[in-house]
Amino acid sequence: ADVVIVASYVIQTSATASAAAPPAVPQLVTELLRRGRAPIVVSFGNPYLLREIAAVSTYLVAWGGSTVSQQAAARALLGEIGISGRLPVSIPPVAPIGTGLMRASGGMTAPRQ
Repeated sequence: ADVVIVASYVIQTSATASAAAPPAVPQLVTELLRRGRAPIVVSFGNPYLLREIAAVSTYLVAWGGSTVSQQAAARALLGEIGISGRLPVSIPPVAPIGTGLMRASGGMTAPRQ
């Protein structure tokens, strides 16, 4: 595949003992990187997943797994809508509070077949 998107929905609640993802998630991303892929990781839950996969170059936080969040993430990755946002939290030691980017729509294109 030209593009590999890893969609993760790791949630954290008051009953959750750890913010860590199940081992399979970082293992998958690590293996993709080892094989020379550059996965795009979309977090639909806990933004702190980035601590476990800090080597990825593209990480999008969608803040929830609802249908609207999933559709917005897909549209943003396809360049149909812009991306704007800044982290309201820090993800130590990878991203300080306020990290983020602005990208106008059309900034990315789908691979041609």
